[in-house]
Amino acid sequence: MSDTRKVKTLIWRIFEFVKKEFIELVRDRKTLAALVAFPTVLLVVFTYAAKTDIENLPVAILDQDGSPAGRELTDAFFRTKYFQHCRDCSSFGELRDVLDSGKCFMGLVIPPNFGEKYSRSDPGAAKVQLIIDGSIPPTAEQASSYGRLIAAEFFGAKAFGEKRGRSLIMELSPVRLDARVLYNPELDTILFMIPGLVGYLLTFLTIMMSALAVIREREAGTFEQLLVTPITGFEIIVGKLVPFGLIAFGAVILILLVSVWWFGLIIRGSLFLFFSGLGVFIIASLIFGFFISSMSKNQVQAAQLTIFYMLPSLILSGLFFPIFSMPKFFQAISYLIPLRYFLVIMRGVTLKGTGFSELWPSFAGIGAFLLVSAALTMWRIGGRSAQG
Repeated sequence: MSDTRKVKTLIWRIFEFVKKEFIELVRDRKTLAALVAFPTVLLVVFTYAAKTDIENLPVAILDQDGSPAGRELTDAFFRTKYFQHCRDCSSFGELRDVLDSGKCFMGLVIPPNFGEKYSRSDPGAAKVQLIIDGSIPPTAEQASSYGRLIAAEFFGAKAFGEKRGRSLIMELSPVRLDARVLYNPELDTILFMIPGLVGYLLTFLTIMMSALAVIREREAGTFEQLLVTPITGFEIIVGKLVPFGLIAFGAVILILLVSVWWFGLIIRGSLFLFFSGLGVFIIASLIFGFFISSMSKNQVQAAQLTIFYMLPSLILSGLFFPIFSMPKFFQAISYLIPLRYFLVIMRGVTLKGTGFSELWPSFAGIGAFLLVSAALTMWRIGGRSAQG
């Protein structure tokens, strides 16, 4: 009976503590609104602005031939979404000037007698030149790849190509290549970016929110008062975890509604797996935020430690840069970053429809981070409580 009363007392004290936290959050309506709206606004901004593929890249044309074949080739470039006509140039000097000024990023040079060579039985004798601004290497590499593919299709359609519906099967060698893209056949970077941005924004929101909330109480002196009460460190963590966790869930739901309605995101896998991964990651991030607050003396330090944690997460998690392309040393470090595992879960569930049998190592990785963060936080809070 006494054990039952202890459990009831524990639940009642946690409930009252959660109620207190909710009252404080509701009173600070501006902060509450910012916590919910801020991730959604950033999602829209990042999704449209931080795209990794090229669209409407400005191209200058230097047509030294003026033949119908040259105009047909330029039309092939500008029928795609990747390139748009920027300017017609009359000389190499003018082309170099527009590239130097940044008005155009790439130049397409059609040499004299291009049409005559193209009309021969061997159109491979006709050559064109792409002059690309290399000041932004990733964009230059993509522009070069897309330009070569368009030119290959143009020449191949004349000499070696075979049209089948909307596809062109190229036979430029004895080997026939038929490439298929799974999971994201249109190679839409928006669908790739959204799960990653949800994880990154959620990490920033939860860690910063929980860290600064505890620091504010410490600066006001109320947190030290909690430590000398009968409330245990476990109750403090749970009491603060529940309201912040619900707010984070609300923000994610809003983000998902925008992603599905506006960007056309489709969750192909299990919703249970999706929200399970989301819940474990939110709890782990909030607890880590509490640990950061326990290590900080003021809000400035808490913000600095949060940013120090977020930068490696941005680079090493696989959000923008593929982990398999990194040096082995940094690949090893990435295993310490929970966002890496969360991205595997989110992209697996949304884009591939992956099941738990493939995702359990990522769940285990987040779970290990959660347990370590909880142990460190309890140790820090317990130590302060003993000192108090």
